Amino acid sequence: MERAKVISILLVIGLVVGITAGAAYSGDNFRPVVSALEKADAVVGITNIVSDYCRGYDKKDIDLLMSVWADDAHVVWTDAKWDLKGKAAIKDAYMKSMAAWSNSRHNVYNWNIKVKANTATSTHYWAWHADDSKGTKWAGEGSYEREFVKDNGTWKIKYQKIIMDWFKPQDPQAIQEIKNTVADYCRGYDKKDIDLLMSVWADDAHVVWTDAKWDLKGKAAIKDAYMKSMAAWSNSRHNVYNWYIKVKANTATSTQYWSWHADNSKGNTWAGEGGYEREFVKENGAWKIKYQKITQDWFKQVTGGS
Repeated sequence: MERAKVISILLVIGLVVGITAGAAYSGDNFRPVVSALEKADAVVGITNIVSDYCRGYDKKDIDLLMSVWADDAHVVWTDAKWDLKGKAAIKDAYMKSMAAWSNSRHNVYNWNIKVKANTATSTHYWAWHADDSKGTKWAGEGSYEREFVKDNGTWKIKYQKIIMDWFKPQDPQAIQEIKNTVADYCRGYDKKDIDLLMSVWADDAHVVWTDAKWDLKGKAAIKDAYMKSMAAWSNSRHNVYNWYIKVKANTATSTQYWSWHADNSKGNTWAGEGGYEREFVKENGAWKIKYQKITQDWFKQVTGGS
């Protein structure tokens, strides 16, 4: 009886070991599955390749741009009538495309990368803006779908599909006027000039700031909240940067980052960073803020006592 038990236990152990060993391999060629470390390394390599693609185009560095492709790469872009097969066709098309712009800037975000052994796929959004040879500003948004292959230890793009949601010339005067409206907002707050600050809002403006529990609807509510906020600080300074503005006739949207610092009544300095999301409307020839969402990444006391 005891011998039978021992044999049963050994059979179970052997079965578990066999299942575990089998689980460590997958695929038609009995390849090892990707470990967490290998996947992390792949994600970094793929991200770097896409970065080289963007930087190569924006810097007009054709050697850097061409370094990202597999030899049998395929690029599809329906809006541009691209169906490029092989590196020679890809190089010719990108040379012509880069020559059309005096400068450009790619931004890619919302990544989704899936790795399987020596292949991978990715999707993400893109935002792009550039000046043409006449100085006209253009902008667009869309997404990429890509397939990658690991070639001699380096990730390469094997397939790329460019999807364009919109692409059109921008109105430089409107963009500057919108920036001026935001500047008046910042200067109005920092100078404690409530009239200047209130001049930037549409009559039905809406301000949301979750961290401060703000859900302000209409100029009266906005004025009351900002008066109380400004009174809490002896001085302050707004800085806004990394602008992205999209104009459509008499409406517009924008996103940008902010950094801010101020001294309270006790002389303690506070600082923070975050982002703005805004919607604008043109009223009687002037751009006004119709909606503003304040996102706060961090905010804390940086000097002084309690």
